[in-house]
Amino acid sequence: MTVRRLILSAVGLAAAASAAGQAVSPIEPSDSPRRDRQPQAQQQAQPQAQPGDPAQPSPADGPRIPRARPITVSVDLGAYYDAVGEGDGAVGEVRTLRLPASATIQIPLNQRNFFSFSVDQTSSFYDFENFTGFSNFAPQDPLDYGLESNVGVSLLHIYDQKWAFFGSISAGFAGELGADFQDGLTYGGNASARYQLNQDVAIGLGVTFRTRIEEDPFVFPAPSLDVQATDYTSFHLGVVDGGPGAPTIGLRVENDAFEDVTLGAFFGVRFHQFRLAEDNDIASAGILEDFILPLGGFARFELSENVDLTATASFIPHRELKLQNSNGVDINDIELHPSASIGVGVEIAI
Repeated sequence: MTVRRLILSAVGLAAAASAAGQAVSPIEPSDSPRRDRQPQAQQQAQPQAQPGDPAQPSPADGPRIPRARPITVSVDLGAYYDAVGEGDGAVGEVRTLRLPASATIQIPLNQRNFFSFSVDQTSSFYDFENFTGFSNFAPQDPLDYGLESNVGVSLLHIYDQKWAFFGSISAGFAGELGADFQDGLTYGGNASARYQLNQDVAIGLGVTFRTRIEEDPFVFPAPSLDVQATDYTSFHLGVVDGGPGAPTIGLRVENDAFEDVTLGAFFGVRFHQFRLAEDNDIASAGILEDFILPLGGFARFELSENVDLTATASFIPHRELKLQNSNGVDINDIELHPSASIGVGVEIAI
């Protein structure tokens, strides 16, 4: 199986799982196995159990059922730069700058049910230099600016100290400025269950669905695994934070032994797809696909109680660009040489 097919096998899961704003995992309640990093004063300020509250188990039994919480809003902003990617022979070079922005509002319906609404948008700026990979004649740029936008709703239900259930639906647009809006629409959904084996291990399984532009939709199983290996080190298998726009599906390792700083590494696959405009010089109303395999590390700094700053650096051993015509028929497929990526993101909780 080629690297490209491996990527295609994973991106359906990644896109559907995060389309409704779940940045880490299709199901990851705030009680998931992680070291509590709340300030001591804030922990002491947590509401005490009241008559009629669900019974609160010992830590060994799994996560506590959260009591009523206020509406929360989170905003994420970032900038990520993919360095020069060169093709074989005289294909040329490509650089990419992506600027993601997202906002999620979570509304507690009661102690066990949480409704979320999210919107996100990523602006991708492509800089092709002497690029002849999609043309046998003079160098041409298949895309200068691409836009990926999504809106989604989700519902999280915490059944008890062991089980949680999650469902989401979403719709999005991905395309070049001037592209037909309807032709660039995609839709997705996810249904998942999460089981807390013990205080340190949680597993999840579900089904995701995601349409693609001019290609067959993805229907995929959506497994996830969270392991708190030590007091400070955790592992997550599923959707990880590995780049902007389309999410990365893979493995993330975190260590938060240092106060206010979390260090980590990730590995996975990521996929972008853009509908081109009718006046595109290379492929009128065609499709540009961008497959990326990142391997990197990050440092997350807790600047304040409500603000986190994350710096990311990645090695990209494989990146592939594919151009299709308006009917989804391949025009050409270009593999780029290994390159690097750097980025910075800010998360603000309101």
